[in-house]
Amino acid sequence: MADAMIAIDQPEKIQNLDVLDLVSRLDRACWELHECVSATRHESTPPDLTRWAALHNDIKRKFDLYKDEPELDLPKYHPKARPTPTPPILGQRQNVDVMAQIQLLIALRTEMVFSGAAERVTGFSAAQATRIELGIERWEKLLADITANPEVDSPNSPDEKPTV
Repeated sequence: MADAMIAIDQPEKIQNLDVLDLVSRLDRACWELHECVSATRHESTPPDLTRWAALHNDIKRKFDLYKDEPELDLPKYHPKARPTPTPPILGQRQNVDVMAQIQLLIALRTEMVFSGAAERVTGFSAAQATRIELGIERWEKLLADITANPEVDSPNSPDEKPTV
């Protein structure tokens, strides 16, 4: 049975330089989650837990930097809208904790690219920043729960429906 692909919607272009950077980081994080060793198991390995925390910290640090800066007052001709980064092609993975993180990051990405922030030069409105902050905090809580409650590495289940 082939993996179901995860469709990630996006606008063609984005103007906000901060959103472009964060979207690229979210795409990288989704790809790293999708391709990690833990993705094909029920358990999450200690090196992957460390990597996931580092991905979270990188995105949180950059978002905190951007959200606290005032919008740049650039000339009308800049910035020109840039193509939205192409999202990674992702399929379903066996590890439910990996999939929970990927789905959350896709939601954050979607929030950023379709929000009013994408049309600004830089920065975020207070409401947009709050929604993104809450998503990043949720990811942090999810990581804490994954670390505190490790999955058991159960046998792989077949792709076919079981016969009884």
